[in-house]
Amino acid sequence: MTKITRKTIMVIAILVVIILIASRIYIESNIVNTNTILSDYNARKEDLIVKQQQLQIQINNLNVSLQQEVAKQKNLTNQITALKGQPNNPSTQVNQVSSSAPASSPPPASSPAPSPPPTPTPPPVTRAS
Repeated sequence: MTKITRKTIMVIAILVVIILIASRIYIESNIVNTNTILSDYNARKEDLIVKQQQLQIQINNLNVSLQQEVAKQKNLTNQITALKGQPNNPSTQVNQVSSSAPASSPPPASSPAPSPPPTPTPPPVTRAS
């Protein structure tokens, strides 16, 4: 082998070593960046899981209160229909007039009538879920 061939092989070997060292440094820096991104992702994922559980609890609470309000509304509707059914019978009308309490109960029955407008609030709850 001549001197030129030996020098060429030596230069190529040095270049390969330099490329390998640079590649290792590049890969290690990417690993650090990847680990940072991965830890940020996991932290955000845990936060979202906690928020999702809190929202589910709020949805359940809202559904329970909605069911309670629906039950109240049904009871009031039943009371209104019972009161509407009583005036048709003259004997019950006399009892109501003498007690005078049922005469004051229809206005409270009419005041809960605005409570049905709050029932459209459940659709926003379902959108949030």
